[in-house]
Amino acid sequence: MWTINDFLAYGMLSGWGTNGRLACPHCMKHNKSFTLNYGHKSCWFNLHRRFLPNDHHFRRNIKAFRKGQVETDEPPPRLTPLQVSRRVKHFPKVTKSGVTMIDGYEE
Repeated sequence: MWTINDFLAYGMLSGWGTNGRLACPHCMKHNKSFTLNYGHKSCWFNLHRRFLPNDHHFRRNIKAFRKGQVETDEPPPRLTPLQVSRRVKHFPKVTKSGVTMIDGYEE
């Protein structure tokens, strides 16, 4: 099953927090978010140009994106299946009888 939705609905469906500095599920701790000067909110708009090929013209465009900045960084490293497994192995197991409760839940 799959669905097409916006980023906020993605957060509700997946359980990922889609606000703040760690909002991007692909970049995670390698994000390049910045704080807006007047609103003082975290922003990651147009910081995903690093996922484009190195010779893409959007990487060199200093007018249409974040003013005066050329993107030279590489995308964050891709996780191997073993790395993903290590990150989620402590999550509760779902069985036919239900979900095993997490210690400290609702405290």
